[in-house]
Amino acid sequence: MNDLLTISQIRKNESEAFERIYILYRDEFCLWLRKRTALTLEESKEIYQLSMVILYENIRDGKLTNLTSTLKTYLFSIGLNKARDFKKSREKYNANLDPLNLQLFTEDVSQEELEGKFQVIEKCLEQLGRPCKEILIDFYYFKFNMKDIAQRFGYKNPDSAKNQKAKCIKKLKVLVFNQLQHVA
Repeated sequence: MNDLLTISQIRKNESEAFERIYILYRDEFCLWLRKRTALTLEESKEIYQLSMVILYENIRDGKLTNLTSTLKTYLFSIGLNKARDFKKSREKYNANLDPLNLQLFTEDVSQEELEGKFQVIEKCLEQLGRPCKEILIDFYYFKFNMKDIAQRFGYKNPDSAKNQKAKCIKKLKVLVFNQLQHVA
């Protein structure tokens, strides 16, 4: 396969060229990425799709006109970078996900125990009410920053919102701790 010809075909919006590349490298990419990064098959497939979108956009937008490597190497390097970004964001997400210090993500926790803890947290979040529930969801789930939260809830500044979030976490910890004591 002539990589420059393929790039030219993709730029001309010839979908067969893009589909050919997609099918040609998919399985090899997923296997290669899983060996290098220890991602799941589903995660590697998602990263492959994202990498293909980036490849397509780079060709379409004229960012990729000359290759110093093969198209495969270019595609795989995009994938490796995206996998690194994904792993970093997942580690950060997992660290942020456990503000209650319940050690939700330890290997010795069964799926049932984990689901039970999540149910307790959900129940306690409901008990918190407004604005605590919304502040915590905005911060930990939607990843809003304190400035945005301050504006949304009418706090004077991000520090005031941060103080409120800390109070909400404290309330939630007490509720969760009490609830888990009754379950145990």
